[in-house]
Parts: sequence; C-alpha cells; structure tokens
Amino acid sequence: MATVSGVHCESFKQVTETWFKLFFYSGFNFKDMRISGADIQLIEKQLGRKPRGLLRVIKRCNGGYPKVILNSPVLDDGTPFPTIFWLTCPFLVKEISRLEGKGWIKHLQTQLAKDSFFKLKLEEAHDDYRQRRASLMSSQGAERNGIGGASNSEGLKCLHAHYAHYLATGCNPVGELVDEHIGEIGECDICGKWIDEISID
Repeated sequence: MATVSGVHCESFKQVTETWFKLFFYSGFNFKDMRISGADIQLIEKQLGRKPRGLLRVIKRCNGGYPKVILNSPVLDDGTPFPTIFWLTCPFLVKEISRLEGKGWIKHLQTQLAKDSFFKLKLEEAHDDYRQRRASLMSSQGAERNGIGGASNSEGLKCLHAHYAHYLATGCNPVGELVDEHIGEIGECDICGKWIDEISID
C-alpha cells in the first residue's frame, strides 16, 4: 500500500467504506458530497463549460462550494475520460496555472531525475490513480494511463490534475508540494458571487 508523508493511499473500496462511516456514524453531512442542481450550475461556471461525466463532489472549500469533483472514466458517448479527479476551484486553478507559467513542471521533472524517493512516491501515486479509475469502470481492463492521462509513471502533464488527486486522496507527492507552496487560501468570494446568480434547489 502506497504512502506519502505517512498517509496511506487506500483502495477505492476502503475509501468508500470510510466515507459511509463518516456519513452515518459521525454526523457527517452527506450534502458535502452529493450534487445538487445548484452545484451543477456552479461547477459549469467554475469550468466555463458543462461538466462531463460528473459523478459527485469529492472536496469542498471552506465556503461549502465544490473544489474537486469526481468524473466517470468513460463519458456517456463511450469516450474515455482519463481525469477522474478534477480541480474546479477558480482561485486554485489560477494559482496553479501561475506556477506552471513559472516553470514548475520543468523544475519537478529535474527533481524526479535526481531524487529516487520522490520518483518512487510519484510512481505509487500513478498506480493509485490507475486503481481508482479502474474501480469506476464497468469492464475491468488493464488501466495503463496515470494522472492526467500520463502514459508513463514519470509523466508530469498537469499540476492541476496532480493537485486534485492529492486533495481527494492525500496520495500525491507533486500535489503535496503544490499545496505547501500555495498555503492557506485567503478570502475568496468568486463562487459566492456566482451563487447569487443561480437558482438553489
């Protein structure tokens, strides 16, 4: 079982069981993860398009708005969709795009070439992602692509995808570094302004 900073990367089945324990035995509000009509409208504004293959909200911000969503690995028309964890928070999307613009992907690829432990943790994260994606598929075939559709375990295609995986599972060394760099989010009312424009069911 893979770990990052001592955090276990559980199987999808184990994570699901943990969610249900939280929901039914600890007073956890199921509304935190279910999808309402307002959520769908807000996610559309966050993404700038209609969400595809949307299954549920995995992570919400302190304001209660969708932050990471879970997508189906296969769309309704049969098209494969490699990114199951998708970052929707517009503030975080912008911050991570800024990091990419500053050359973070190249910097991390250089670190991968020098740091064998970091490389191992990334390989474990890719394996974890493949297992979770395969668990969502009706036909269990060999899942070859990793995070963000990367075709090899050393691939770094998109920091947004790595960060979404980290927020959803705690199992991604790249996402962990991004999280440490971004730090605490200050006041952000982007979604709060949008929510006033949509109907709440």
